[in-house]
Amino acid sequence: MADVSIFEILPEEIRLHVFQYLSCADIVYSFSNLNTRFNATLTHVCNPMNFNNITYQQFDCLMSNILPKIGSNIRSFVVNEHWANFISNKLHPIRFKFDLSSIFPNLHTLVLDCFTDADLLEFIDDIRDLKQLLKLVVKRLDGQRSYELLEKVFTANNRRLKSVLFDYDSLYLSVNTNNENVSYPNIEELTLNLIYCDMIGNLFQLVPNIRRLHITFGESPGVSLTSLMNAPPLIHLKEFELHSIGMFWELSDIADILSKMPSLHKLTLDLSTDDQRLVNGQNLPIILPSSLIEIQFCILYYFSESQIKIDSLVGTWPNHIPISCWLHEFQKYAIIHTTPYNVFSMVVPATIGRYMLSGWKYMQPVEYLKIYGESSSIDVLMVVQHLHRLRKLNINIRNDSEEPIMMQLTEPVILHLPRLKYLQVEGKCELFHLLNAASSLHELSVDFDSFSRIMDNEAVHQLLQQRIVRLEIFRLRDIHKLRLDTIFKLFPHIRNLVLSVKDSSVFIDSLVWQTLNIWKEQQQHAYLCIKGPLSDEGNQTLRKWLIEHIYTPITDSFAFDYQNKWIHFWF
Repeated sequence: MADVSIFEILPEEIRLHVFQYLSCADIVYSFSNLNTRFNATLTHVCNPMNFNNITYQQFDCLMSNILPKIGSNIRSFVVNEHWANFISNKLHPIRFKFDLSSIFPNLHTLVLDCFTDADLLEFIDDIRDLKQLLKLVVKRLDGQRSYELLEKVFTANNRRLKSVLFDYDSLYLSVNTNNENVSYPNIEELTLNLIYCDMIGNLFQLVPNIRRLHITFGESPGVSLTSLMNAPPLIHLKEFELHSIGMFWELSDIADILSKMPSLHKLTLDLSTDDQRLVNGQNLPIILPSSLIEIQFCILYYFSESQIKIDSLVGTWPNHIPISCWLHEFQKYAIIHTTPYNVFSMVVPATIGRYMLSGWKYMQPVEYLKIYGESSSIDVLMVVQHLHRLRKLNINIRNDSEEPIMMQLTEPVILHLPRLKYLQVEGKCELFHLLNAASSLHELSVDFDSFSRIMDNEAVHQLLQQRIVRLEIFRLRDIHKLRLDTIFKLFPHIRNLVLSVKDSSVFIDSLVWQTLNIWKEQQQHAYLCIKGPLSDEGNQTLRKWLIEHIYTPITDSFAFDYQNKWIHFWF
């Protein structure tokens, strides 16, 4: 009889508790195929099945030996573009025969992470004949805003998709169709970022059966909705969210949009305006569809008067739409929002933290937060202290100076961020208190100046050292001073390192040679991506190196790809 380990006979509850401390890839790699009981547990725990932040050897084993055996039990799977090329029969046609429909016959949800628009367009062709696949989630999409991308996605999987979601970190998409006969009635749920507001009419035409629609618009000089004139009404739409901080909306704009939504049940507005009619409670209720059951909004109102009477403004709203209002007299804006304001994501100026009173809990459900504007680290902390469910935090602030942070606070700020996993920082921001409160943080994205400050701050570095698995450093400069071996030594758990230069005329040759030396000396197992141009000499040297090594046995533990000024090393 085969030996049975103690771990195999432990109660299910204890094993599940142990799995909480391991990544999905580590769990599957270590415990798959021990017995049928374990296999059933793995597919339940690893949902979605996510193989990010793994070594090339782990990837080889998972894709070749494990995944084909458990694929029929997987309902949700994450494909990372960083390794998508290695499973698409292009680089390793013999080793990896990756057919989604044969490996995942019962797949319901597919998540595509870190793709470019060009790669996504190509990969979409591989999404076909999956009879159970109804939902596609795209995260951190980058690229050039291809006009054909959105419609190509709608046709994926033989037009079986019902739900398509682009996250808030994805690029802003274009919709450009003049053909009234083109539509995709299969799409019932859609979340996306659109470049221009005047594309909304074209979008309505494409998705006549949409039931749930969330739109975030980019910045624009002004609001234009001329495409709405010929757009059909969305008679099935029940839930609509509009997020647009980068332009000023008027009451008439909202009225035009809502006129196309006769059956709406739930409305969420997150926008900027300088139109007093929009924040006057006597006006907005008049234009709401009679079918509406729930409304919530957060409006950033910029006013021109020297004084504004907050009490009078609040008093215009009916009792069934309770609101709260904060006034920033110096910068002449007010924030008017419903209470509570139960949304998944928010984009706010950092200075609103000064008006959030102790015990403030109106926006507790927020999981994704972007803080921007001219402010200080104190302002950031004063906002974040109220949001305990944050999973992703994006800080983009501008300031001229930073005094010792605790010397400026009149009241202690207590942070509690147990769910925060991803932090992006651009600008000068004091990080110690944020990091000290975020015990689950494992992804960090910072500009080069912020990274330099981290390396100079021993306390901050100590907090990050044992946590960070994925590190991104963008807007690189002085790359000859950047030592990759030092980064890997100071952050020993890194499995994914992404670097991108600020100036397109700066060559990344030195970083490439450092990477090859790290691989040669087998100092690290990681996925390293470098974005930037190679010099002509660098191209020739790299090509020669590949010819010398591509057919050697050691390449079983190493993979390489270079296209569109992205160099991928996987070792």
